[in-house]
Amino acid sequence: SDPNYRAAGSLASYFRVFEYRGAQPPFGWETESTDEQTAKREWSPERREFFVRSTCGGRFTLHEQYLPGWRATVDGKAVAIEPWKGPFQAILVPPGDHLVRFEFRSRGLRIGAWITLLSVISIAGLSIATGFARRSA
Repeated sequence: SDPNYRAAGSLASYFRVFEYRGAQPPFGWETESTDEQTAKREWSPERREFFVRSTCGGRFTLHEQYLPGWRATVDGKAVAIEPWKGPFQAILVPPGDHLVRFEFRSRGLRIGAWITLLSVISIAGLSIATGFARRSA
């Protein structure tokens, strides 16, 4: 009955899904101004990319958890990410037109991939070695 929500999908279903009508994008400038613009360029699990424009510059925010592994660049140059409103991220962007990119690269995932690769090589090596040992016996 709340006018801020509307039903999405079939109402005949046991489960009901509702959409919040006042939802805002999970990114943007910290202060809303008419001279600041943002256009989403890419949104994938490990990358968020935006074209941004501002005459004064300022803090650009991303409502994504501030976790180790996130990196940010402005026009390809690394910039520091700072916590914003607790769990979220923000970077400082200078005045002008810029390409802002946030990328996530998990160190644990890379370490796990190397461990898996070494395990597969070891198992393959052991399989070959035991095959040769059985043939010569």
